[in-house]
Amino acid sequence: MLKASKCLLLLCALTTPTAAQTIKIMSSSKDTGLEPTVLKIALERMGKSYSFPYEKDADISQSRTENDVKTGELDFMWAMTSERLEKEFEPVYFPVFRGILGMRLSIVKANQKDILSSVENLNDLKRFVPGQGKTWADTMILESNGLHVTKSHKYPNLFFMLEGERFDYFPRGLFEPWAEVDKYPQLNLTVDPHILIRYTAPMYFFTRKGNEELAQALFKELESMALSGEYKSLFYADDEVKQGIEKSNLKDRTMIQLENPYLTEKTPLERTEFWYQLGEVPH
Repeated sequence: MLKASKCLLLLCALTTPTAAQTIKIMSSSKDTGLEPTVLKIALERMGKSYSFPYEKDADISQSRTENDVKTGELDFMWAMTSERLEKEFEPVYFPVFRGILGMRLSIVKANQKDILSSVENLNDLKRFVPGQGKTWADTMILESNGLHVTKSHKYPNLFFMLEGERFDYFPRGLFEPWAEVDKYPQLNLTVDPHILIRYTAPMYFFTRKGNEELAQALFKELESMALSGEYKSLFYADDEVKQGIEKSNLKDRTMIQLENPYLTEKTPLERTEFWYQLGEVPH
């Protein structure tokens, strides 16, 4: 009888959802970006296997991704945070890009590369029209600071809209614009050399609401990596991050500071080891 009980307990342990769970993440197996890289490392340390439901798809919309997390088709997505996302999903309060997603460099038309050269403050910036995704948290932040934003449901459309002069500039995270310009060589775009738009806007990993245990376990792994210095090493090893910091020439740019009224009180602003500091030396 005792032997049978032990076998039953072993069987239960092997078949519980937690033990057998394969974590479904928002990327493909070939994606080498910082988000999937650090997520996969953390999941492996948590003893979790993972899979890629979007392996054969491209340009998945944010609305579909959010719905897939809610229905369990995905376990983790990543996005710039907002009040709405933190209410509808279980956030992992760790800034994946150490805050540089809120340091915005703008893509402009190459034949208008100096279009923002006269901008010295927010009032100057209001003379120009940015383009953004319709559902992006950035859009709400820009609008809350008095900027009139041209929007698109589809991210790729924004590059063609900029080329067609539907708006004046396309603000992107510090690590994003050079690779994006290279992706659309036929559009003759470039990165504005004059200004840095800055606001606090962390990117978090999100899982479905109520999945608090998994979110907390991931936070603990990421926190441990930050405290040991390993996270900073992974951050600087990322090709896009490295390129962004090296090419951005931040010290010579005019910084336009914007407010983000949508930050929640749980934003870990006091955890300075989580955030990139201007002038920080890689090591």
